[in-house]
Amino acid sequence: MDLNQFFGENIILALNKVKEKFDYVEYSKHEQEEYINVMESGFFLYAKEGGVINSFRIYLVSAEGFSSSPMDLRSAYSSIECLDDVVGLFGDPSATIRSISIPGIPPTFPGYLYFEKNYKVAFHYRVEDGKIVSIQKTDLRF
Repeated sequence: MDLNQFFGENIILALNKVKEKFDYVEYSKHEQEEYINVMESGFFLYAKEGGVINSFRIYLVSAEGFSSSPMDLRSAYSSIECLDDVVGLFGDPSATIRSISIPGIPPTFPGYLYFEKNYKVAFHYRVEDGKIVSIQKTDLRF
């Protein structure tokens, strides 16, 4: 399944499509943000105000309660495993993402940020070994 197909789609319509393909699907809404979490398959879809999907995240390793995603969900990113792979494919990052530490919860993963056409792509990694934990792609048109 290519998660890019959900960009610009109403999240409730996407929820029905995702439920047809996966056994355990969770929908949540917090204020104006909506999520479709498929934790066992290692991804989520995100819609900001207006209910239109503009972002997804896939997990390459188990983290934050999500399992590792299967290769078919990774599409163009299936060959990526570590920071060296990212830099080899995309060059130097447009920006770096800092880890945030808040008392009582695990720190966030740092990352590299890239812009490609209408998209912002963030590669989050583990500091200790450089393995990519997750990739978040955001469509800047929505």
